[in-house]
Amino acid sequence: TTATETAASRTELTLDDVRAKLQEFTVAKGVPEGIALLKQFEAARISELPAEKYADFAAACEVAA
Repeated sequence: TTATETAASRTELTLDDVRAKLQEFTVAKGVPEGIALLKQFEAARISELPAEKYADFAAACEVAA
């Protein structure tokens, strides 16, 4: 994977994608853990997460789940 491909794949995530990742995470770890993960990204709710953080947030959900 090149840096260009990685950057392109990061921009392809949508709010629905990260919402689904958060859903999977909270099923595995619980809602309080999901809220804590959002706070790590300075968001109180998934809709407040900036699009440029979607890829990092999705990766964090996968690693922690």
